[in-house]
Amino acid sequence: MAIPVRAQLIMALFQKALRVKDSKTSSKKDSQSKPDAVNLISSDTLSFSKFMAVNHYIPSSFIRFFFAVLFLIRLLGWQSTLAAMIATVMSVPVHMSVIKHERAARKKLAMTRDKKTKAITEAMHSLRQIKFSASETQWEERIDSFRLEELRHLRLCFNASNIRSVWSVASPFIIAATSVCTYAYIKGSMSPSTIFPMVELLPHLQGTLGFLPVVFHDYFSARSNARRMEDFLRRPEQERILKPSPSGCVSFWKASVAWPSYEIRSEANEVKKDTSSHEFALRDIDLEFPVGELSVIHGKTGSGKSLLLAAIIGEVDLLAGHIEAPSIADGQPVAFVSQTPWLLNATIKENILFGSPLDEERYKEVLKACALYPDLAALPDGDETQVGLRGVKLSGGQRARVAFGRALYSSAQTMVLDDIFSALDAHVSREIFNALTGKLAKGRTRILATHRLSLCLSEARSMVHVENNTIVYAGISDLNAPQLELAQPGVDIELVTPVNEKPDKDSGGRKRAKARTARADLKVYSSYFTAAGGLGFTLIYVLGLVTKQLLSALTTWALGRINTSRPKDTSDPLKETSWGSASQSNDLQRYLYLYLLGSLVTLGLEILYNLHVSSGSLRASNVLFREMTLRVFRMPLLWLDTTPIGEILRRFTVDVRNVDDHVLSTMSDFADTFMKLIIVVCVGYGFPWSQLPCVP
Repeated sequence: MAIPVRAQLIMALFQKALRVKDSKTSSKKDSQSKPDAVNLISSDTLSFSKFMAVNHYIPSSFIRFFFAVLFLIRLLGWQSTLAAMIATVMSVPVHMSVIKHERAARKKLAMTRDKKTKAITEAMHSLRQIKFSASETQWEERIDSFRLEELRHLRLCFNASNIRSVWSVASPFIIAATSVCTYAYIKGSMSPSTIFPMVELLPHLQGTLGFLPVVFHDYFSARSNARRMEDFLRRPEQERILKPSPSGCVSFWKASVAWPSYEIRSEANEVKKDTSSHEFALRDIDLEFPVGELSVIHGKTGSGKSLLLAAIIGEVDLLAGHIEAPSIADGQPVAFVSQTPWLLNATIKENILFGSPLDEERYKEVLKACALYPDLAALPDGDETQVGLRGVKLSGGQRARVAFGRALYSSAQTMVLDDIFSALDAHVSREIFNALTGKLAKGRTRILATHRLSLCLSEARSMVHVENNTIVYAGISDLNAPQLELAQPGVDIELVTPVNEKPDKDSGGRKRAKARTARADLKVYSSYFTAAGGLGFTLIYVLGLVTKQLLSALTTWALGRINTSRPKDTSDPLKETSWGSASQSNDLQRYLYLYLLGSLVTLGLEILYNLHVSSGSLRASNVLFREMTLRVFRMPLLWLDTTPIGEILRRFTVDVRNVDDHVLSTMSDFADTFMKLIIVVCVGYGFPWSQLPCVP
């Protein structure tokens, strides 16, 4: 059940991340406390699914506990069972206190991890600028400060987990010792027929008491994760402000629009728009763009041209009025080209097709219309050249033409273009404008925001002038108006930014995220244990594992030896009775003391061993994280261009979290199980017939 639940949660969170409203909060504290989508998908869903995998143990543990108590009453009597029950009831508040303390520590750890993830995400997206400004050291120190805060809270979590682990070991010993001592005090002795069934029944009681805190800890952790995911899923989404337009016409009716605003929560905890906080908005817009024609929007810089285009695609707050426009939700796709071109980290061909089926003839026409053939001839792999993250391998003009080619190739009947000529020279601008008015775009509704009116006046059928937060003019283009200076032809086209080194075809491509199998060789383990503390840490770690299992075997042996020594045959019955009673009493006390002493030593060793493991885990996590950060910040630019940001972020989030929380603990669990297996094999070697039930 855990896998499908996690898959559904990841899908829901991913879909929400695409629909969530891109707005700021009025409080900086609220902004920092908001859960990050990357952390929710990578960490919280994993923790929640972990509980879904073990939640059935809650009812089954209570059932096991009930039957264990019932059989103990039949075996030991009500007095010894009552003593065990009293010890159990007294241990419950301690269980709850330990779980509550660990839950609070985990909650604070999740918040610090969110802060660290946001800082790393910001650094990874700005890594080129960081390297160009030679500020790697400052960013390393900034990330390291978040990491140290995370490790401090992680240490608190480890301490709380160690307390829970020690108590999980101590409480069964306390209950077993209470039951054994009470029975021995009341009956005076214990026969093997009582000891061994009790030894068999107590693990059920002990396992219930030891495992229930773990399950309840997972429950509280899952509840905390569920609340974080719920907070994210309840965040306001971008409202659908566009009304359907069956004719494909784009029109505004007394509309007032603004960029997404702050969120304000009322006393009823409802999100409301703060209309008074909009410092910039376009108001009272009455406008209609002709279908199938070219419309031009112009105005001063900062007048609101981009805001008007964003309103056409529904990415704004609608304060008043209504807007009719085609949208993908109504089966009418819209092609949008932003002022800063957005490109996939893929080939030029994949960026132009953008998931559409390949029409070879149309594709070649698009390349020709966008004047891309000279550029492709200069690139190492033509249209199969990887553009890199955000198109860093292309010049500004090339990025703009690839983005425009994507819109031109699409089947969208409405094209929204934001100043596509800003990165182009006069000659290339003329070719792009010819493509905008040519065969491939003919019959489409084209809405263009630009400063180059002289280039567009001859073909524009509608002009919109934006000024003073409103539309001051909108209507049919006046072709007799005084013409501005036309763009002069004859300017050479900019081909490509010079490249000193020609990338290899195999290495120049994007490194796709693939399922990798970690190398489980000795070098990996050696590196980890070296980071954890070297040879000294490893020797103490192995010695602790062996000693723990030996002490556990000793306590079990001592419990089984109680009252098993019998006096040899004597001729005097009175002498046999008195001697046997004294001998059995001494044996009983000796093995009881040995059992209690072994239990206390085991408990103390468990505390020291857990502290040793947690300190080594923290040390290894810190060393490995710093080495990874140092190497990433000093990798060459080619590596940054060919490695997906998501792949890097996954190493800093999911993999680091696994190293922090699971690597050494999982290895310890495996080693414990392996040592128990060795003990079973040794016992089987001494008593071969005892292994017959193990044969399948």
